[in-house]
Amino acid sequence: FGSTRLARGDMRIAIVCIGSRGDVDPFCALGKELQALGHSVRLATHDNSAERVAQHGIEFAGIGTDPVEARQSEAGKAVDKAGACGKLAALKSFFHPLVVGWATKAHAALASGE
Repeated sequence: FGSTRLARGDMRIAIVCIGSRGDVDPFCALGKELQALGHSVRLATHDNSAERVAQHGIEFAGIGTDPVEARQSEAGKAVDKAGACGKLAALKSFFHPLVVGWATKAHAALASGE
């Protein structure tokens, strides 16, 4: 990365985090440090983390349901019920729509800040 240094406050940084509070908190800390350097930070994560992100003074962008809540869905319950032969198919049915939804919402939420 050479000796080129970025000037203070000249970056708009978007962070996407999928996970629980234990996953979100380190990105909140990172966001605060980046803000202290004068950068603009937006954290896109699950809707149930909105208040937590806001408490850190970071702009929040929601991406929908978190994985724990999703496990309560029919597809999530099907993963638990699936036998050894059906487990992989059940996992795909569970995760594929979640990941596509999170990615779509994250892209829209982050693009809206341009």
